[in-house]
Amino acid sequence: MKTIRPLLAKSAERGSLPLTLLDHTQQVKAAAEVLAAKLGYEVRLASLGAALHDLGKAHPHFQAKIYQEEIPAQHQFPHRHELSSLGFLPLFDPADWEALIEMVVAHHKSIWQDPRERGILDLQRLGGPWLANHLLDWEEWSAEAQAVLTELRVPVQMRQV
Repeated sequence: MKTIRPLLAKSAERGSLPLTLLDHTQQVKAAAEVLAAKLGYEVRLASLGAALHDLGKAHPHFQAKIYQEEIPAQHQFPHRHELSSLGFLPLFDPADWEALIEMVVAHHKSIWQDPRERGILDLQRLGGPWLANHLLDWEEWSAEAQAVLTELRVPVQMRQV
């Protein structure tokens, strides 16, 4: 029987408690909305980008790492949660995709020549099925990530992606 446990976005550090993906996304979404309003950016789009940006942390590779578990053999690859997040793009209006991709993809690392060779273009250069890896076991983890969007009332087209 599989143990049900919360999806984590951040591990416990320096005496703090771990942060769930839902709580983290809620906090980032609220901050993005305030900043967008103050800076004159489109609040709706900033809110959507914030909601999407870390959904890939639901991927089994990321969860095993954050729970300090052994990463299964099929998940032994350089994982970028941002790339897994892009698997949820079909839930959003295609007119917003370009902006969402830009917000999500480079929110931690450059797209290329990252010092650890984990930029998107670095992953492509290194070869291997990097796109398939980032969506590996999609049926097992995507529904939990979609539940975060539902809980936050993010206006998406809820359909099987």
